[in-house]
Amino acid sequence: MFKKILSYLYPIKVGERKSDISGQLELTLQNGILILDSQHTNYSYGSVSHILYYGLKKVGIKRVKEMKNILLLGVGAGCIIELLQKIVGYKGQITGVELDPEIIKIATQHFGIDKVKNLTLHLADAQEYVQQPNLPHYDLIVIDIFQDDLMPPFLFTETFIANVVKLLTPQGALLHNTIRVTPAAEARNEAFWTMLNKHYNAQRFQKVEGTNELFLIEKQK
Repeated sequence: MFKKILSYLYPIKVGERKSDISGQLELTLQNGILILDSQHTNYSYGSVSHILYYGLKKVGIKRVKEMKNILLLGVGAGCIIELLQKIVGYKGQITGVELDPEIIKIATQHFGIDKVKNLTLHLADAQEYVQQPNLPHYDLIVIDIFQDDLMPPFLFTETFIANVVKLLTPQGALLHNTIRVTPAAEARNEAFWTMLNKHYNAQRFQKVEGTNELFLIEKQK
């Protein structure tokens, strides 16, 4: 409790882990909230919460609340789950796919993700997961996949996006969180936007929390 009070004055480091996938991970109390950071970016319960909530508002809070089945590609410590259940009031099923076993350990030990109701969590590669046969369809799919502040190139390929969109219900939505802080990332996102417009009904939201860009994708017009 004392550390929590002090965290309103200055951030307090409470732990760190090393991940083969995400690199150095750090748990910090800030303003009474436990957040998870990698070396160069926030992973959960910091600015990413604001970014993802902004995205959910663009999908439509009432629309999300009434959904029945949501897929999360990239879970982190679970801030998107808390947003859905506690802020939006979503009560349906959530399926989470997370590649990093160290992240899942942290999410379990420090954020109680194992106690979350209506959550099925898979330790798996998102690219491989969405290619499995006989997967259910989802009303909303959220892609929030980072390795520190980098994004695997497959996230921006036509094949991967097509595999994900196939899993949407007819009125479903895909929310894709990206970061663009370098000229290479800007060029990547511009090429991605061009590709999306050829095949889907898509919107983009730039400079969310300064450095992030969200894409909202629905099935072909």
